[in-house]
Amino acid sequence: MIDVNDSYGAAAKQRRLLNITVAFHEFCVSRNIKYTIIGGTLLGAIREKGFIPWDDDMDVLMSREEFEKLRPVADGMEAHYLKEHLWVYRIVEKEEFENNGLDETTPMLDIFIADRVPKGKLRKKFKVLMLKMLQGMMKTRTNKEKKVSFPYRVALKVTALIGKLFSTKRKQKMYESVSKWGNKNSEQPLMICNDIFQSVGCEYDPHLLDECTEVGFEDVSLMAVKNWDNYLKEQYGDYMTPVRTAH
Repeated sequence: MIDVNDSYGAAAKQRRLLNITVAFHEFCVSRNIKYTIIGGTLLGAIREKGFIPWDDDMDVLMSREEFEKLRPVADGMEAHYLKEHLWVYRIVEKEEFENNGLDETTPMLDIFIADRVPKGKLRKKFKVLMLKMLQGMMKTRTNKEKKVSFPYRVALKVTALIGKLFSTKRKQKMYESVSKWGNKNSEQPLMICNDIFQSVGCEYDPHLLDECTEVGFEDVSLMAVKNWDNYLKEQYGDYMTPVRTAH
């Protein structure tokens, strides 16, 4: 729940994030577009009945099919924009975006998209490799404080140099094309292709998004996968025991 004492300095941002997510929820429901809250947002809904006290972001997941229903009608949102930033789509307040653009402090709802793993181990490895290369090509900066191996740092520099040969829109189109590879087979595992670098390639139940239900979050209801218990166990193990991790 939002901490009334604001022990972690996140309460003000959490309230704005909640307003963005409620507007997104109402927009999707009115147009029969399915989504689910995921990650720490879903964990917070189940364990905390709202925000994890120190969380300052919110995430939702959509199938590729549902996202393609959202994208052409997103301009119909009255107070919010759907913006593509690098390889992630985000819902942001129009006023905030027009005044300040997007940066790490901007309250925004991240939209992740579920595609399929192509058949065959080599095809999957190639798809993951291409996605990670494209992420390296699109990155505008790297975390210098993060400890990484020398080969990894060299790979980042090489992909960044290659990325300068292409426009941002061209790289985003390539990323989407690679992400969709394998989507013809609905029985293949799901893969969140626009996830963070370390998580690209993780596989999920092919039918994870088949059924959704409403769950309470703060004083509202949001959509969540019906089989949230299995999802949370796979992601967090004993998910009812709070453990603060680095954000």
